[in-house]
Amino acid sequence: RAGGAGAFEHHGAMPAAGYGGVTLFWLREHGALPGGACCSIPDAIGAMLCHAAPKIHATHAAGWGVFDLERDEWNKAMLTQLPQIVSAGTPIGNLSSANAHALGLSEGFPVTVAIGDHQASLVGSGCTRAGMAHVNIGTGGQVSLISDRFTPMNAQAGIETRPFIR
Repeated sequence: RAGGAGAFEHHGAMPAAGYGGVTLFWLREHGALPGGACCSIPDAIGAMLCHAAPKIHATHAAGWGVFDLERDEWNKAMLTQLPQIVSAGTPIGNLSSANAHALGLSEGFPVTVAIGDHQASLVGSGCTRAGMAHVNIGTGGQVSLISDRFTPMNAQAGIETRPFIR
């Protein structure tokens, strides 16, 4: 009902249970999707810190299963209550006076959009140029190869495509 496997060829990964977009799609199909915008936890925290509308970076949006990596936009045919996609470093707003006081920070401190944790680890380790590889092993593990172009996923081989920070 969501368009079949072909509808996801530009999404980087096949959606599965646990993806935010899958949950929201199910809620919508069952008449239980609440009103208002939906966002990830880091984006909700950023929005609450500065009393602003949530914004999301592609590195978080891709994990929802309804983000078109090739077009760098949400797949609006599946869901419409999604936050604005913005570039890394984009300000969400400034820290509100009440939150600044509670946190012991200066009022007006800039709050920027969050980026994906794995992509942040790539930047932190210096893996930022096309052709560079990174292996991350912990509770889980990822092998990443930075590319300067979109490469479709290969779900049968377990290979996903994720956005990086531009």
